[in-house]
Amino acid sequence: MVSSPLRKALSMTRPRPTPETDKSHASPFSRRRFLGMTGAVVAAGAAAPLLAACGDDRGGSGAKPTSNTLTIMTTGVPADEQLAMWKQYAAEPLGVELKFVTVADGTFPSQALAAQQSNNPPDIIQWSSQGAPVLKASGIALEPLDSYISASETKSDFYPQDYASGTIDDKVYALGFNCDSRAIAYRGDWAANAGPVPTNWDADEFGAWAAKMNGPNRTAFGWEAKTADGRGSSNFLPLLWSTGASLVTKQDGKWAIGFTESQFASVLDFYAKMVNTYKATPKDVAGWGYPDTDGGFSKGTLGAYSVGPWVTAICKDFPDVLKNIKCAPIPNLGTPTSFWSESALMLHSASANKDKAWQFIANMRSEKAQDAMTAMKGNTEGSPRISSNAKLADPLVKQWAAQLEFAKVPEPIDIHVVMDGVVYPAMQEVALKGSAPAEVAKAAMKNMETALTQLNV
Repeated sequence: MVSSPLRKALSMTRPRPTPETDKSHASPFSRRRFLGMTGAVVAAGAAAPLLAACGDDRGGSGAKPTSNTLTIMTTGVPADEQLAMWKQYAAEPLGVELKFVTVADGTFPSQALAAQQSNNPPDIIQWSSQGAPVLKASGIALEPLDSYISASETKSDFYPQDYASGTIDDKVYALGFNCDSRAIAYRGDWAANAGPVPTNWDADEFGAWAAKMNGPNRTAFGWEAKTADGRGSSNFLPLLWSTGASLVTKQDGKWAIGFTESQFASVLDFYAKMVNTYKATPKDVAGWGYPDTDGGFSKGTLGAYSVGPWVTAICKDFPDVLKNIKCAPIPNLGTPTSFWSESALMLHSASANKDKAWQFIANMRSEKAQDAMTAMKGNTEGSPRISSNAKLADPLVKQWAAQLEFAKVPEPIDIHVVMDGVVYPAMQEVALKGSAPAEVAKAAMKNMETALTQLNV
């Protein structure tokens, strides 16, 4: 069984529950981050087979790495065009070959541990930065990167969230090579008469605007509220953060509630108004998960929802929708906020090629490599290097990247405990039953105390 520290460490933060990436998409990793990891990792801890030898899914021999080979454990080999850039800007300058070991999200920690126990660890681990606490808690020997960073990087070149996202107990273990935020994707054609989109708006301004997208056989605005949905937290949290609150805070080494009853009630009030005041959202949103929001938007029955820039990949088979996608900031309850998400690279402490592996990471984060990646046609990701986002080829993706400046890194907890036990029930109550947000918030505070007993085990 997986230990309780691992269950505590699981951070279900920016899952991308979309289909497997096809080769035409240039950023394959970003849509695979942490979908349904809580149950999957617990099950995998007991059932996953040992990964005794790191096999290359592109025909490698499975032999241990040599001095000119870097083994990367990942959930997917980069698409061809992106892989060519990895080689050109990061591998070839070092004179190394790349060998990829692909494992599923759900078995990632147990497979990494199996490779470590068989004395055949990867040199580099590529996963979500929020995966670093999971890996450490499951016994993976990650190398602290602080000394490497001090010697190789100018921190001001990168968003501070990039370093914060991979930090555990004041040490950096993961660094991003792409990142994204959340914003409102909406149908520009439906909103043609709704009025201009401001750079900053509150709940009422957004609700009045969104309601104008209503029409026959279509819904103006939606969100994920279904228990066990993997993406809803990335849409709920920015609203809570915009009140000035945190989800949780550390007090005397334990997690404590990071918000007040009134702050939680104000978020519930936003959802209630979308359903009952502005009629922009139907009551049955209480049962929606990501298939409903992704599917509704891509198929033309939903006008707007909070999502990442990879929404263009979701809609690639729906040209009428694709050509009409627009981007708007998330409505806020006091301060503009978004959700920080990134794909990251980590070093295994037992790597025989640790210095070369670090240099590969540094090369991936270099200005030359990051500029090339953001300028690549079809790219839907921003860069953790601030200046490189000016090179983004897609003007729509550039609008998402503008949210990175004020995006917040999610708290490193098992978010499913809070979402399933506190948030989703409250969202369902105000949407489906029309209950008063203030009353629901009172119950939520009690439920949050129960959730903390699980988080603080």
